[in-house]
Amino acid sequence: LANELPQDRIDLSDTVIRSGDVITSEGLQHNYYVGSNQKRYVFTTQQTYFTWYPANARIKKIDRKRLEAIPLAGNVTYRPGMRVITFATDPKFYVVGHGGTLHEATASQLKGYYGNNWKERVDVLEEYYLPDYRIERPVRTSSSYAPLEEHTLSKTISHDKNLVLNLPSQK
Repeated sequence: LANELPQDRIDLSDTVIRSGDVITSEGLQHNYYVGSNQKRYVFTTQQTYFTWYPANARIKKIDRKRLEAIPLAGNVTYRPGMRVITFATDPKFYVVGHGGTLHEATASQLKGYYGNNWKERVDVLEEYYLPDYRIERPVRTSSSYAPLEEHTLSKTISHDKNLVLNLPSQK
Protein backbone atom coordinates (compact mmCIF):
# COMPACT_ATOMS: atom_id res chain seq x y z
CA LEU A 1 0.00 0.00 0.00
CA ALA A 2 2.81 2.45 0.79
CA ASN A 3 4.15 2.04 -2.73
CA GLU A 4 0.72 2.71 -4.26
CA LEU A 5 0.38 6.16 -2.68
CA PRO A 6 2.08 9.26 -4.06
CA GLN A 7 5.69 9.34 -2.86
CA ASP A 8 5.58 13.10 -2.34
CA ARG A 9 3.08 12.50 0.47
CA ILE A 10 5.61 10.53 2.52
CA ASP A 11 7.38 12.59 5.19
CA LEU A 12 11.05 11.59 5.15
CA SER A 13 11.90 13.46 8.35
CA ASP A 14 12.73 11.85 11.67
CA THR A 15 9.89 13.48 13.59
CA VAL A 16 8.10 12.42 16.73
CA ILE A 17 5.51 9.69 16.21
CA ARG A 18 2.16 10.53 17.80
CA SER A 19 -1.17 8.83 18.20
CA GLY A 20 -3.10 9.22 14.97
CA ASP A 21 -0.02 9.23 12.73
CA VAL A 22 0.20 7.02 9.67
CA ILE A 23 3.64 5.49 9.32
CA THR A 24 5.59 3.24 6.99
CA SER A 25 9.19 2.19 6.42
CA GLU A 26 11.45 1.49 3.48
CA GLY A 27 10.62 -1.77 1.71
CA LEU A 28 7.22 -2.30 3.36
CA GLN A 29 4.04 -2.74 1.34
CA HIS A 30 1.69 -1.48 4.07
CA ASN A 31 1.03 1.64 6.07
CA TYR A 32 0.25 1.57 9.78
CA TYR A 33 -1.93 3.68 12.04
CA VAL A 34 -0.50 4.53 15.46
CA GLY A 35 -3.28 4.15 18.02
CA SER A 36 -3.75 6.08 21.25
CA ASN A 37 -2.51 2.90 22.98
CA GLN A 38 0.86 3.42 21.20
CA LYS A 39 0.39 0.27 19.12
CA ARG A 40 0.24 0.02 15.35
CA TYR A 41 -2.61 -1.19 13.18
CA VAL A 42 -2.18 -2.34 9.57
CA PHE A 43 -4.05 -0.88 6.61
CA THR A 44 -4.45 -4.19 4.76
CA THR A 45 -6.00 -2.67 1.63
CA GLN A 46 -5.90 0.61 -0.21
CA GLN A 47 -9.71 0.77 0.01
CA THR A 48 -9.55 0.60 3.82
CA TYR A 49 -6.98 3.41 3.94
CA PHE A 50 -9.10 5.69 1.75
CA THR A 51 -12.16 5.31 3.99
CA TRP A 52 -10.12 7.09 6.67
CA TYR A 53 -7.77 9.43 4.79
CA PRO A 54 -7.69 11.48 1.58
CA ALA A 55 -5.08 10.74 -1.09
CA ASN A 56 -3.02 13.76 -0.03
CA ALA A 57 -2.70 12.75 3.66
CA ARG A 58 0.82 12.78 5.08
CA ILE A 59 2.53 9.46 5.77
CA LYS A 60 5.57 9.49 8.02
CA LYS A 61 8.42 7.30 6.84
CA ILE A 62 10.50 6.04 9.75
CA ASP A 63 13.43 3.70 10.28
CA ARG A 64 12.47 0.01 10.12
CA LYS A 65 13.82 -0.75 13.62
CA ARG A 66 11.83 2.15 15.03
CA LEU A 67 8.67 0.90 13.31
CA GLU A 68 9.24 -2.64 14.58
CA ALA A 69 9.60 -1.30 18.14
CA ILE A 70 5.96 -0.19 18.02
CA PRO A 71 3.90 -3.29 18.94
CA LEU A 72 1.58 -4.64 16.24
CA ALA A 73 -2.01 -4.80 17.50
CA GLY A 74 -4.20 -5.73 14.53
CA ASN A 75 -5.77 -4.53 11.32
CA VAL A 76 -7.67 -1.36 10.53
CA THR A 77 -11.26 -1.94 9.39
CA TYR A 78 -13.34 0.24 7.08
CA ARG A 79 -14.55 3.52 8.53
CA PRO A 80 -18.22 3.16 9.47
CA GLY A 81 -20.79 4.74 7.19
CA MET A 82 -18.45 5.13 4.23
CA ARG A 83 -18.77 2.02 2.09
CA VAL A 84 -20.80 -1.16 1.65
CA ILE A 85 -18.96 -4.46 1.94
CA THR A 86 -19.60 -7.82 0.40
CA PHE A 87 -17.32 -10.84 0.31
CA ALA A 88 -16.19 -12.69 -2.80
CA THR A 89 -18.36 -15.79 -2.20
CA ASP A 90 -21.08 -14.20 -0.02
CA PRO A 91 -23.93 -12.50 -1.90
CA LYS A 92 -25.00 -10.45 1.17
CA PHE A 93 -24.34 -6.73 1.49
CA TYR A 94 -23.08 -5.32 4.78
CA VAL A 95 -22.92 -1.81 6.19
CA VAL A 96 -20.04 -1.13 8.56
CA GLY A 97 -20.77 -0.08 12.10
CA HIS A 98 -18.63 1.19 14.96
CA GLY A 99 -15.89 -1.18 16.06
CA GLY A 100 -15.72 -3.16 12.83
CA THR A 101 -19.24 -4.54 13.12
CA LEU A 102 -21.06 -5.62 9.96
CA HIS A 103 -24.82 -5.47 9.56
CA GLU A 104 -26.55 -7.13 6.63
CA ALA A 105 -28.68 -4.67 4.66
CA THR A 106 -31.09 -5.04 1.77
CA ALA A 107 -30.77 -3.27 -1.57
CA SER A 108 -33.76 -1.06 -0.72
CA GLN A 109 -32.18 -0.07 2.61
CA LEU A 110 -28.89 0.71 0.89
CA LYS A 111 -30.72 2.81 -1.70
CA GLY A 112 -32.33 4.73 1.18
CA TYR A 113 -28.95 5.39 2.81
CA TYR A 114 -26.81 6.13 -0.22
CA GLY A 115 -29.20 6.90 -3.09
CA ASN A 116 -29.74 5.26 -6.48
CA ASN A 117 -25.99 4.87 -7.06
CA TRP A 118 -25.43 2.86 -3.87
CA LYS A 119 -23.78 0.05 -5.88
CA GLU A 120 -20.85 2.42 -6.57
CA ARG A 121 -20.10 2.26 -2.83
CA VAL A 122 -19.77 -1.54 -2.77
CA ASP A 123 -16.33 -3.05 -2.19
CA VAL A 124 -15.79 -6.79 -2.61
CA LEU A 125 -13.37 -8.14 -0.01
CA GLU A 126 -11.65 -11.49 0.08
CA GLU A 127 -12.93 -13.87 2.76
CA TYR A 128 -9.68 -13.75 4.70
CA TYR A 129 -10.59 -10.21 5.83
CA LEU A 130 -13.78 -11.42 7.53
CA PRO A 131 -12.07 -12.15 10.92
CA ASP A 132 -11.20 -8.43 11.13
CA TYR A 133 -14.94 -7.75 11.45
CA ARG A 134 -17.77 -8.98 13.64
CA ILE A 135 -21.11 -9.82 12.01
CA GLU A 136 -23.97 -8.58 14.17
CA ARG A 137 -27.71 -8.20 13.78
CA PRO A 138 -29.01 -7.26 10.32
CA VAL A 139 -30.48 -3.83 9.73
CA ARG A 140 -34.16 -4.29 10.63
CA THR A 141 -35.49 -0.89 9.65
CA SER A 142 -33.95 2.01 7.78
CA SER A 143 -33.79 3.97 11.04
CA SER A 144 -31.81 1.27 12.86
CA TYR A 145 -28.61 2.24 11.05
CA ALA A 146 -27.54 5.82 10.39
CA PRO A 147 -24.41 6.14 8.22
CA LEU A 148 -23.65 9.69 9.37
CA GLU A 149 -24.03 8.76 13.05
CA GLU A 150 -21.78 5.73 12.64
CA HIS A 151 -19.23 7.85 10.77
CA THR A 152 -19.27 10.54 13.48
CA LEU A 153 -18.93 8.04 16.33
CA SER A 154 -15.73 6.75 14.73
CA LYS A 155 -13.98 10.05 14.14
CA THR A 156 -10.57 8.35 14.41
CA ILE A 157 -9.37 4.76 14.25
CA SER A 158 -8.61 4.98 17.98
CA HIS A 159 -12.28 5.89 18.56
CA ASP A 160 -13.45 3.09 16.30
CA LYS A 161 -11.35 0.55 18.20
CA ASN A 162 -12.61 1.93 21.54
CA LEU A 163 -9.12 3.01 22.57
CA VAL A 164 -10.57 6.45 23.36
CA LEU A 165 -13.64 7.05 25.46
CA ASN A 166 -16.54 8.16 23.23
CA LEU A 167 -18.60 10.63 25.24
CA PRO A 168 -21.72 12.30 23.85
CA SER A 169 -21.20 15.97 23.17
CA GLN A 170 -22.70 18.43 25.65
CA LYS A 171 -25.11 21.01 24.21
